Amino acid sequence: MIFVGFASAVTALTLAQRAGVFSLSTIASTPDSFWDGRIWLILTSAPVAQSPLSLSLMSLIVVALAVLWSCGSRVLWLSAVIGHAGSTLVLYAAIGALALADRDTVSNLLSEEDYGVSAIFAAWLGAAAARCWLRRRGAWPEKLGVVLVCLGTGLVAWLVRGEPTPSVLDSEHIVAFAVGAAIAATPLRTRPALIST
Repeated sequence: MIFVGFASAVTALTLAQRAGVFSLSTIASTPDSFWDGRIWLILTSAPVAQSPLSLSLMSLIVVALAVLWSCGSRVLWLSAVIGHAGSTLVLYAAIGALALADRDTVSNLLSEEDYGVSAIFAAWLGAAAARCWLRRRGAWPEKLGVVLVCLGTGLVAWLVRGEPTPSVLDSEHIVAFAVGAAIAATPLRTRPALIST
């Protein structure tokens, strides 16, 4: 299973980074690095888990299995890649537009390191939530449950991250969630077109 390899790679890279084998700055993306042409950092920034490691990995596996079960592997991997890269690009474009207008307003964000599997997690959560929400037999109590699970997950993620004030870069999780939801809600007959474009 490809996901087992992905989870193993995330675990190994995270442990290696924490052991000092490589520094976070070598793989993390920033708006400045993107605009300097180091576009590959958007991809290398993905497979490192944030603290606490055990909770990050366990929740990642649980939500991935939920997406696999409810949506299939195509939605799992499309939402992961597009959710992570797409949400980062949307956010960097917004920061870039603000920087063109007044660089001082976003100067502290331009070198802020952006890394981790959290955008992938958010995209997977969005995919699972959309599939549950759109179920034909889904009643309002079930839909309320979907909303509460999503809000509760966001609250727990915010509480355990160790930083009391969220960064503007954290808004990429909302975009990633929406991307995952949109991919899962796309009718099956149009999904091959999404892959070929």
